[in-house]
Amino acid sequence: MPIPQLIFNTRDREYQKYNFYLLSQVVKEFLFSKTAYRELDNTIFNLSGNRNRGFESWSILNYLGLNDSFKGLFFEQDLYMAIDLLKNDPQDFILILSHLNYQVTIEEMRSDFQQKVEDSQNMSLNERIVQISDSVSDMPKLKKEIIYSYSRSPHVVAQALFRAQGKCEKCGKNAPFLRKSNGTPYLEVHHKIPLSEQNNNDSSLDTLENVLALCPNCHRKAHFGLTLDFI
Repeated sequence: MPIPQLIFNTRDREYQKYNFYLLSQVVKEFLFSKTAYRELDNTIFNLSGNRNRGFESWSILNYLGLNDSFKGLFFEQDLYMAIDLLKNDPQDFILILSHLNYQVTIEEMRSDFQQKVEDSQNMSLNERIVQISDSVSDMPKLKKEIIYSYSRSPHVVAQALFRAQGKCEKCGKNAPFLRKSNGTPYLEVHHKIPLSEQNNNDSSLDTLENVLALCPNCHRKAHFGLTLDFI
C-alpha cells in the first residue's frame, strides 16, 4: 500500500489545546474512517452549530502532516497492520504512531463522555433541542477501541459480597434488588484507592482491605459526588 507524502503545518495551537486521548481519537478516526472534519469536531470535541467548522480536527491533523490524501487510508484495515506500514515508511511518523499506539483506559472514556454531557448542559435549551433533532436519524455506531483495564481477583469480589451480607457497607441499606443471574443481593464492589493508582503502589490494591461492597447509589456517589472523602 503506497503511503502519501506528509505535509506538516507549523501551527500547533489546536494540537496543544486537547489531551492525548482526544488527539488520538482524531488521528484514528481520520485514518480508519471516511469521516469529514466537521463530523470529527462534532463527535470528538462536541462542537456544533456555528462553533463547528471542522477547523479543530483539520488543524490538528495538518500539524501532524496528515492532509486529505490520508483520509480513510486504512479504512476497514487492521490497526497493527497500519502501524507496521507506517513504521517501515521512511517518513517521520513517530508522533502519529504514538497516537495509534495509545491505549485508552475505561476511566478516560467515561470522563470524556461525562465532559460532553456537561458541555451539553451548558448549552441553551433551544441549542440542545436542535442537537437532538439533528441527530435523531443517526444510528449509534459500533466503535472499536483497544483499552487498558486492570485484572481483578474474582475471589476478592466474592468475599467482599459475602462480608456485606446483602447490605451496603457505606449506608447500611439492603441491596436494592436481586441479581437476575443467581438471585443474590445486587451490590457493586468498589476500590477505595482505584486500581489506576497501582503503578504508584508497591503492594496490591486489589485486596479485601481496599474494597467495599456498595449499593449503586453509594457507588456512584463515591465516583461522582461532591464530597471527596465520602469513602
